[in-house]
Amino acid sequence: MKIDERTQPIPLKAYKSFAGGRSVAGRQGRMPRSGDTSDKVDLSIHSRRVQQAAGDLKQMPDVRRELVAKVKSAVEDGTYRIEPQKVARAMLKEGFENQIIMRKIDVMA
Repeated sequence: MKIDERTQPIPLKAYKSFAGGRSVAGRQGRMPRSGDTSDKVDLSIHSRRVQQAAGDLKQMPDVRRELVAKVKSAVEDGTYRIEPQKVARAMLKEGFENQIIMRKIDVMA
């Protein structure tokens, strides 16, 4: 459907008459009362887990202040040393962990 200035919204009355007294929730023969608050959403276990993880992430600090202060001090003192093998190992480990997580997500979907 193309939406432009000529397109008019369908009035609610027209929708109700088209529905013929059927409710969206599948209750045949009667429309929900105006105060009926029986709408509900049933989330899958996977979506609940995602919501829980998102809530947990929100509670975690964005910056590890103690670590930042320690590294900053070492850089300023000239004592900060980079260990290339340690950095490479951590990068590979994170990459493998991310691949495992993504495979699990794909299986759940």
